[in-house]
Amino acid sequence: MKYEARVFQMKSGQRCVLRSPEPGDAAQRIAFLRQVNGETPFMARGADDAPGDAALVADVIAEQLEDAAVLEIAAFFGGEMIACGGISPVSRSYPRKRHRAQFGICVRKRFWSEGLGGEILTALLREAPGMGFSQVELTVVSDNVRAQRLYRRLGFEEIGRMPDALRYEDGSCRDEIWMVNRLKG
Repeated sequence: MKYEARVFQMKSGQRCVLRSPEPGDAAQRIAFLRQVNGETPFMARGADDAPGDAALVADVIAEQLEDAAVLEIAAFFGGEMIACGGISPVSRSYPRKRHRAQFGICVRKRFWSEGLGGEILTALLREAPGMGFSQVELTVVSDNVRAQRLYRRLGFEEIGRMPDALRYEDGSCRDEIWMVNRLKG
């Protein structure tokens, strides 16, 4: 599904463009994910875990744009991808699960606290019912208190934890918190 471009004014007063990534953004998306994955321990992946094949990523983006059950919104500032979030089905194989969407987001560290995460998530939650979803699910690292506050403010509630869900290179572990937003019809 395609999200039409619109301008968003960040808390700093600077403006960025929110839109769905296009296949031509594939190399930039790879670079973005590598940077974001390496900036914070709140991502499930490390810096070296981002996909590296631009042609494959371009194909995935093209498929997403045609898929009524997938929506990705990215923020661009000065032509540079600075944030990206999306929802997609938890399962396509099981009809009894098709009402559930999974959510993920990442924002470049230097753009934290600019309102991007909240704006992207709000837009995705607004579109979700029309995509056939009645609930949106996510996991968040237990240390990521700022994200948890945002998710709660936007209607998510904690439903459980997976202990030691993430094991870092230094051997330390973090729990993941499972959260859900049961969308109001």
